[in-house]
Amino acid sequence: MEMTRPSKFFLDSFQTTLRGNLLDYGSRNAEIALTLECSFADHRISNTSSGVQAHYVSRVQELPETYHAIILTAQFSTALNMQLVRELLSVLVPGRKLYVLLERGYTVTPFDELMIPYTVDESLVGEKILTFTRWDGPIDADERPVRYTLEAGDKTLTLQAGAGVFSSDALDAGTKALLDVVQWHSGRVLDLGCGNGVVGLYAHAKGATAVTMIDSDLRALRWARENAERNHSRVQIVSSDGLKELEGSQQFDMILSNPPYNSDYSVAKGFIEDGYKALAMGGSIWLVVKNSDWYRNKMKTVFGGSRVIEQDGYAIITAEKREVLRKPVKEIKTTRKHEKRMASSKKYK
Repeated sequence: MEMTRPSKFFLDSFQTTLRGNLLDYGSRNAEIALTLECSFADHRISNTSSGVQAHYVSRVQELPETYHAIILTAQFSTALNMQLVRELLSVLVPGRKLYVLLERGYTVTPFDELMIPYTVDESLVGEKILTFTRWDGPIDADERPVRYTLEAGDKTLTLQAGAGVFSSDALDAGTKALLDVVQWHSGRVLDLGCGNGVVGLYAHAKGATAVTMIDSDLRALRWARENAERNHSRVQIVSSDGLKELEGSQQFDMILSNPPYNSDYSVAKGFIEDGYKALAMGGSIWLVVKNSDWYRNKMKTVFGGSRVIEQDGYAIITAEKREVLRKPVKEIKTTRKHEKRMASSKKYK
């Protein structure tokens, strides 16, 4: 029997990236599990196939283990799909992905109600793959997070984070200096090293058309997601070391960062070099730092120059990505008599 189109689209797009303990939930005749040689689960005993380890469960929590990637073929019931996404995330290893496969014509709108960030890949004929990431387990009440507010124009953001996350109990002075100085406008914004998400959520409140927030710390991303949900902000949240996990084609009009202060500047170096590549032409990068000397030199090397703004004991360094202007080749004028003379001299060499 020919494979269904959503399954084929998924395998063509993601098969080479899958690693570890995998689970196929609900594909027709376990076609994905057979291809990947992985476990299969379903609540319908009628959907059977030989050759795979199958679990027929009424509740996802009955599954015997956790998984590094889960592929869910969407069911006909919207309510059931919502329930399955929530439950399958609970048996997913933190930091790993849940893929939801949708037939052509299936709208993604109901998934917005989950208030869990996701990305969408769509085939040429309309099948869709939704990708959810489990950031971490439930928030531990013992962390006793401190909640604080931040005014962003006519909006008030409510933010919090647990112990060990930067700027967990109040807005730090460096980030405040950055927010006060940036020239806000609509466009695509990247919050690089987002922590609890304060900069990206502030940009969203100030009118950014699209916001992506990146951090390598899963604990920080958990709080960024919580804060995005609390403030009803539709943002993209990505677990990534620098910009490594971003699609190469993704471009931004503004990149904002409060980079960590490493003595060898290794993180900042990657932020600036990769940030330049991710900026659209005319886009700008804004960094808040304490010691601006190294950053000025690095910005000159990568961007051709920068501007430094002193604010409350911090230096905000900004640069714009511009086209490299090349000097036109000077046209050499000559005469026919000169050309004959040159040809004659070459002949007798």
